Amino acid sequence: MVNNVFNRKPEGPPVPDAALKATALIYLKDALESERYEHCADLIRAAKGFGADDMEVRTVIAKYLRGKDRGARRNVTPRGVRRF
Repeated sequence: MVNNVFNRKPEGPPVPDAALKATALIYLKDALESERYEHCADLIRAAKGFGADDMEVRTVIAKYLRGKDRGARRNVTPRGVRRF
């Protein structure tokens, strides 16, 4: 029977499944987008526990910040806030 949580390399300790790491990073992105910042620390810990490195976590956060900044500028015109 295959363990869905850990994959084993031919030698060495078990390594976390890449799907769990990706899922934790997706949950982190979702928490950021829905502004549930109180969950982010736990999700970052979980992602790192499943094998995510600092750069992967930073990338998720940076993409969120760039998207948030771009969205704020998109609704502004030279005369002020764009009316829909």
